[in-house]
Amino acid sequence: MDSPIHDAEVARRGAELAELGRLLARAGLTPEKVLTFTGAVSLGDLSRAIDDTGRRASKLPRPRGLGALIALLCCGLPQLVTELENLLGAPALALLEAVGVLERVGAELSPRLALVPAQRRLGPREGRGVGPVVLIAHDLHRLRFESLAVMAPDLSSELILRASAARADSWLDVGTGSGLVALAAALRGTPRVIAADLNPRVPPFVRLGAALNGVAGAVTALESDLMHAVPPGSHDVITFNSPLLFGMGDLLWRNTAEGPALLRRFFDDLAPRLAGEALIHAQLPHDERVLPARVPMSEPGRFHGLSLRYELGEEWAQGLLWLAPARGGRALWVEELHEPTPEQLFLDREQLELALARNEMRSPLAT
Repeated sequence: MDSPIHDAEVARRGAELAELGRLLARAGLTPEKVLTFTGAVSLGDLSRAIDDTGRRASKLPRPRGLGALIALLCCGLPQLVTELENLLGAPALALLEAVGVLERVGAELSPRLALVPAQRRLGPREGRGVGPVVLIAHDLHRLRFESLAVMAPDLSSELILRASAARADSWLDVGTGSGLVALAAALRGTPRVIAADLNPRVPPFVRLGAALNGVAGAVTALESDLMHAVPPGSHDVITFNSPLLFGMGDLLWRNTAEGPALLRRFFDDLAPRLAGEALIHAQLPHDERVLPARVPMSEPGRFHGLSLRYELGEEWAQGLLWLAPARGGRALWVEELHEPTPEQLFLDREQLELALARNEMRSPLAT
């Protein structure tokens, strides 16, 4: 399915999109308001609640003000142009039309993309909170891979967030997609966050999300092939949720060079940029000798780390790599989470540090 986003307009009008995020925030568009409007009690109920809202729409009066905005952008329900002009102003609506988010049909505006809340599973003390509102899909009721305008946050994004440090002085999120990890890092209080992605439409919409969440001053969004366009300098935390490995399984690793080549390029650039720790979610072979042989991440003097694996198949598993600059000792340890419980699958920071301790490791960021 082709995306309706007009990439050239998105790139040209990135500053306007960031200002639009501030405007939407001032209008009151927050994840909590979305849940209240749809009647969802949790983000897990959101898709069903959006469908219910659509079914009820023909029997209810048209929503007004903020309700009309949520119905349009979050529930996929056409709304009157005049109602939205009163709330946002004609220039904001023209911008949303220009970049392909809205389409004018007579006296109504129809959405072609969705702004939806993303769930963040952060840790037992923080509970399951509502994450940043992110622009992810142009098929509101079927959030399928082929319908995504930018890469949606998924369980692997949540795993990275739960296992990562509470905050840092600087954070680089590579392959940021929807920007969930980068925005969550800024919301935790990290003052300098870089969100990098090869997709040219990602940076403007991450800027919109940063403004919408009140962290525009902390987040820099860049178009970059891995870290190629990221300015020189080191970071306390580097995160990478490898998009090319998602759902590809053995075909990617065995029959093409893309998977290993992608990680090889990432690790080749990682050492001079990593001051603290890196968290990488990827699909990993069970044989720990294969990964170092095909991706030279464990050469002496580069890194030491821990590979935590779950969803075990015959030869492959989803896994989270934790890496830090080499401090001596064995370069790469492997720990498999057999038949993981939900608590193991959504490994939190405390559990990660216990796993590091079992393997005689300690995070440079540990207090």
